[in-house]
Amino acid sequence: MTDVKRPFEGLVLAVAAPSRQWVTKTGAVDWALRRRAFAAAEALGFRVRELEGTHLEEARFAGPDDVRARDLACALTELDADLVMAMRGGYGCMRILDRLDWEKIGASKTPFVGFSDVTAFELALLARTGSMSWQGPTLRDLIDPDPLTVEGLLAVVGRRPFGAQWCSQDADEAQAEGVLWGGNLAMIASLAGTPWMPAVENGILFIEDVAEPAYRIERMLLTLDMAGILRRQRAVVVGDLQGADRPAGWEGDFRLADALAHLRRRTGLPFVTGCPFGHVHAKLSLPVGMRVRLASHEGRVSLEAAP
Repeated sequence: MTDVKRPFEGLVLAVAAPSRQWVTKTGAVDWALRRRAFAAAEALGFRVRELEGTHLEEARFAGPDDVRARDLACALTELDADLVMAMRGGYGCMRILDRLDWEKIGASKTPFVGFSDVTAFELALLARTGSMSWQGPTLRDLIDPDPLTVEGLLAVVGRRPFGAQWCSQDADEAQAEGVLWGGNLAMIASLAGTPWMPAVENGILFIEDVAEPAYRIERMLLTLDMAGILRRQRAVVVGDLQGADRPAGWEGDFRLADALAHLRRRTGLPFVTGCPFGHVHAKLSLPVGMRVRLASHEGRVSLEAAP
C-alpha cells in the first residue's frame, strides 16, 4: 500500500537540468528555491540524485550545453534511477538535441517526466527512438503538490495505472483511439520541419502554453496544419493556455474561443478542452507515445490506456 504522506518511498529520483537554471532577479542562482524544491522531493519519499548542471548557471542556462546534455544522458542511462525529472523548463533543450546519443538513450527503460521547454526532448525521443516519456511535473511542482499532481506522478513510476477524467463545458464530442503526443505548443510548432518532429499518424495531440495571446495560439496551430501535421490527427486535447485572452495590443476582441472556432472549422477535428495540464499547480501527467482512448460526451472527458 502506498504511504499517503510519502507516496514515493524508496524510489531513486535523478534530477537533471536540460534547460534553464532557477535565478533571482539579480541573475544569481536561487539557492533558497533550489533547497525548497529538493527538500520537497525528499519529503515525498524520493532518494534524490542531483546532476552537475543543477548547481550551475551560464547566461540563462543550467550550465554549458555539453554539461546539460551529459547530465541528461547520464541520468537516463547510468544512474539506475526509478525516475528522471527535469528541474525546470525555460529554454535550452533544443540546443542539446544534436549532442545526445539517441541509440543509447532509446535503450533506457527509465521514465522521464517534465513539461514546457523539455517538450523538445520528449518529442525528439519519440521521433528518434519510439520511446515513451511523460509530460508532467518538474521539480518545483513538488513543493506543496496538489493531489492531482501526485496521483499523476504515481502513474509515471508505475504505482497506479494511467487514467484521467475531467469536465469541460465547451469540449467537442469525441471518440478516438491513437498515440497520445504533444506538450508545449510553442515547442511543438518550433520542431515542424525538423528531424525531431515525430511522424504520428491518426494520433491524439495535446497542447498547453503560457503567456501566448490568442492570435499566437492560432498562428502556431495553423503552422502545424499547413505543415500537414494537424489534420493527420484524430483529435486535439487542449490543456491550460494561461494568458491567451490578455489584451494583445490592438483594437478588437480576438479571443482564444475565436482561434479554436477557426481551427475547428478549418480542420474538422474535435478540440477537447479543459484538460488540467500545463503551467498550473494541479496538473495531470500525460504519456507521450502511449496508445490511448479518448472519450468526450456531454462535457465529461476521459483518457485511458488502450488495451
